[in-house]
Amino acid sequence: LVGVHAVLASGHVVMLTPENFDEVVGGPKHVFLKVYAPWCGHCRTLAPTWDQLAVRLADHADDIVVAKIDADAHRAIGERLGITGFPTLKWFPKHSQQPEDYRAGRSLEALVEYVTSQAQAQADPAVPPPPSHVQQLVDGQLAGLIGGERHVLAAFTATWCGHCQAMKPALEQTARVFKDDAHVLVVNVDADRCPSDMTTYGVSGYPTLHYFAPNSTVADPGPPGRSADAMRTFLNEKCSTYRDADGGLLPDAGRVIKLDLLAGAFLDLGRDDWAMAAKAAQPTIASHPEPFAWYYGHVMKRLGEEGMLFVDKEMRRLDFLLKENAARKDLMEAMQMRRHILQAF
Repeated sequence: LVGVHAVLASGHVVMLTPENFDEVVGGPKHVFLKVYAPWCGHCRTLAPTWDQLAVRLADHADDIVVAKIDADAHRAIGERLGITGFPTLKWFPKHSQQPEDYRAGRSLEALVEYVTSQAQAQADPAVPPPPSHVQQLVDGQLAGLIGGERHVLAAFTATWCGHCQAMKPALEQTARVFKDDAHVLVVNVDADRCPSDMTTYGVSGYPTLHYFAPNSTVADPGPPGRSADAMRTFLNEKCSTYRDADGGLLPDAGRVIKLDLLAGAFLDLGRDDWAMAAKAAQPTIASHPEPFAWYYGHVMKRLGEEGMLFVDKEMRRLDFLLKENAARKDLMEAMQMRRHILQAF
């Protein structure tokens, strides 16, 4: 917490009052402040996003405070800040009570990108920046990274390009989300360092996002948007991954819609028909490339042999394995995806 009087309002958001305002704002941490009124509809709409922002930035709590203050209850603070409408968002650099008004979008990604860029721009030069998960390439290096087993998302950028700098936090977040997926690689190809690559891959404007599929050296169009959400959604679809915005698994990770429908049709059959139906379903299941599609067939086969008792037994087995392998992210995620698929039955 920031100071002894700071109060966590919800999750990681710090609630400010006249008693702790000057202790937090102008203190040793950057403060991103939401000034709101309880009766304001736009404030209520922003509230869950503001809570999510605080959670997303929890790893940076030593440097950044996400805060809010009720200017209807504390009107003197509102007048002091010159508030004329709600919600108003203000950024206070560390050791300063002179804010910068935030006037950009109110999506979670827009807010994260703003905070990240502000914190980096005002970083203490004595404090090294956090390690980057984006691989910075030299001229010609990209050719050796594509055409293999990995999916490659390549950002072609220029240091003088404002749009490239604005996209940088989103690219970094995308690389962080997929850092544990060995078959996914996020790289940056800078125009000044890699001039021949711009010609080789037909880059004529910045930033340009290209995607290279496994076993291909053809530059396909990348994500349709430049936000971290757009990049993550694009890579999830291309790579058969199921990453959420924090690098964990989505709630339906492992599930395949068409195979869910097949599972439903399977269960609608009589118990005596399950063994034959499981065998008949195998070619359809085998045609799906998703990494855990095979597990649908496994469950059907075991249901044909043991009936619904298998589901309860298997669920207990997976729960045990999740506890036993808590330190192994890859094994935990494999068990979680099987558990998700089992819920289709």
